[in-house]
Amino acid sequence: MRNDPLYIEIADHIAEKIIRAEILENSSFHNPKTWAEQTGLNNHAVEKAFTLLKEVGVLVSDGIYYKTAVQAIHQAIRYRAEKLFQEEITDIYALLKLLKVEPETLKDSYTQYLHSNT
Repeated sequence: MRNDPLYIEIADHIAEKIIRAEILENSSFHNPKTWAEQTGLNNHAVEKAFTLLKEVGVLVSDGIYYKTAVQAIHQAIRYRAEKLFQEEITDIYALLKLLKVEPETLKDSYTQYLHSNT
């Protein structure tokens, strides 16, 4: 599995909270320094995570204050889906190949997961 840099892990965590509506669209957001202090995370990593999320349209800023974008959920889904298909899924495919899991088995398992977790 991948070992993403801390700032990527932070960005992914924030994006996933937005997707789950634990952080709402168009709402005020702590600045990176405050967020780092409150979470105990490295200030530089938090700043890089916020910059990344701003670049992909999840966060907006006036230079000092941050808030989630009006379309934050859509942008967060797009960001995480791109990362999944460009990076993460290759690890999953490699493991499936190693374990000789057939595509039909994967399809059946995923369908069952969707029905049991709705």
